[in-house]
Amino acid sequence: MTARSVPQRGDQVSDRFFQNINYSSVNEDWRTELAGLQLSPGSRVLCVTGSGDRPLNLLAAATVDVVAIDRSEAQNALLQLKIAAIRDLPFDEYTRFIGLHEADGAWRQGVLQRITPGLPAGAREFWMARPRPVRQGVIYCGRFERHMRRMARVGRLLRPRAVRTLFSFTRLEAVS
Repeated sequence: MTARSVPQRGDQVSDRFFQNINYSSVNEDWRTELAGLQLSPGSRVLCVTGSGDRPLNLLAAATVDVVAIDRSEAQNALLQLKIAAIRDLPFDEYTRFIGLHEADGAWRQGVLQRITPGLPAGAREFWMARPRPVRQGVIYCGRFERHMRRMARVGRLLRPRAVRTLFSFTRLEAVS
């Protein structure tokens, strides 16, 4: 897998946008993409890095060569962090490190120290300068995920009964 940045010049607002993690988890269905692409072994796939999950899902599901590109160095650093963590950690540690499961922030910081030798220099510098998202778990550190968390709080405050009802369903058919 290759992760590359697409250099461009922009204004200060867009520069700030591309220096931060904007998406840290996937919200697309990789199975639909895989079916639509109809990949054969050895295919070469070009995709946007984004949260890093799309290229990782493609690699996990098919024997392909993936080139992930993004204008954002931050998004590429996230993918590179996930790759290093997948490569160097047992699955249960990986899930705790990225934030899918509870873990102490100091423990996550220690794990980062362990896996940084496997990171490219730019990604290593990026994460060493940003201890907070690592300590909290990077899976929910993106702007999109933080926005959705705020919206969920608003929904629970304004419509608590509707939210409880929504989460009480046990079958998809019951919703319609």
